[in-house]
Amino acid sequence: MQSGFPFTVNVSGDTAGIGAGTGGILIRPNYVSGTNVELSGSERNTNRFFNTSAFTLPATATFGNLGRNTIIGPSLTNLDMVIAKNIALTEAVKLQLRVECFNLFNHPNYNIVGRIINDPTTFVRC
Repeated sequence: MQSGFPFTVNVSGDTAGIGAGTGGILIRPNYVSGTNVELSGSERNTNRFFNTSAFTLPATATFGNLGRNTIIGPSLTNLDMVIAKNIALTEAVKLQLRVECFNLFNHPNYNIVGRIINDPTTFVRC
């Protein structure tokens, strides 16, 4: 078991005019004060991992006020199991009976969440 990694929501492009080019993700959005970034476990799904209404795009030629690594990504839960029995047939020959189970409880583990606020096709999706 492992907790998720922190990540930062960013704005694609150079909306602040700092010369970062179109591929730069240096600008952060504004945090909407009083809103909670996290969703409860029952509200989270692969299309909405955190609260999208907690962020807004900054005005042109400005930087957003959101801090770095403010959101914790999806956690990882995995249990692998092996049951093995070694049977000696002779001194030189052994037989092993083995059963292996990977991700025993079939728990879904999601990838990193889409973090570019002005990319509606991937934003907040796992």
